[in-house]
Amino acid sequence: MCEKSEQICEGQGHTPGPWRQGENYPSRILAGEGSAARIVAGTCLPVDEETPNETELANARLIAAAPDLLEALKLYMASVELMNAAMKDGGNVHGALSALVGAEDMANWAIAKAEGRS
Repeated sequence: MCEKSEQICEGQGHTPGPWRQGENYPSRILAGEGSAARIVAGTCLPVDEETPNETELANARLIAAAPDLLEALKLYMASVELMNAAMKDGGNVHGALSALVGAEDMANWAIAKAEGRS
């Protein structure tokens, strides 16, 4: 997992999240807040367009949600491993199930962000 203060996620090579769409330029993806915010990605506009169309905005939302989707998948996979281990050796299945439900909540939130529903 990346610490928000890190410039690059160690071992992953990307800028830590959360990422978000720019307020004035929603086709730009920003990381950080205020004067520390910087562009990490963006979608390209056709030469004859000044504002992004719905497809470009949807692409930008998906890109902005990428770090959240990655973290949700990592949490989900760790939860599945925990559940499998608990079921195999009769461990704490209830605790493993709670972790899995938490991962599901995080995944649903990240998907909603990617789809523009959050």
